[in-house]
Amino acid sequence: QAAASAVLDMFTDTLTPSGWLFIYGDNGQGKTGLLKSAVAMACHIGTTARYTTASNILNEIYDLIERNKRHDDQAETILELIRRYDRYQVLAIDEAGLDRTADTPFALSKLFDIFDARYSRRAFTATLIASNSQPQALERHSQWRYFESRTRDGLRIPIGGANLRG
Repeated sequence: QAAASAVLDMFTDTLTPSGWLFIYGDNGQGKTGLLKSAVAMACHIGTTARYTTASNILNEIYDLIERNKRHDDQAETILELIRRYDRYQVLAIDEAGLDRTADTPFALSKLFDIFDARYSRRAFTATLIASNSQPQALERHSQWRYFESRTRDGLRIPIGGANLRG
């Protein structure tokens, strides 16, 4: 309930939602549904929005690298991809965390570039990130500590309760 209220607050009295929200909890708690509902709400009010997962972003980055290796003149650069993600008024990134995201230094640095671009504009854009990883677990993991520190400057909301699946 707190997470849903926080999402609604991002959209209250404005056509330009903004803020930085980190939602975390076990599988089947409704995180994905909440993110998708926020994106649907943004689209309903005519705001640019996108739902994706951290691994989908990384797959896009690796695909770009392969296309650029083949000298595909139509291939977007990684910087252009980061800028594209930054142009959405509302961006919902699901499954970011220790158990669902590749943690090679390169992969994380590119994912964090997107987070950083959004973080620096959190007063003007809305970014919602969902994870199965607790902030304490991210803080203990050297490669994720940087990201965890960013979650402190927005709302961090745990989701719990009965499993909604099945």
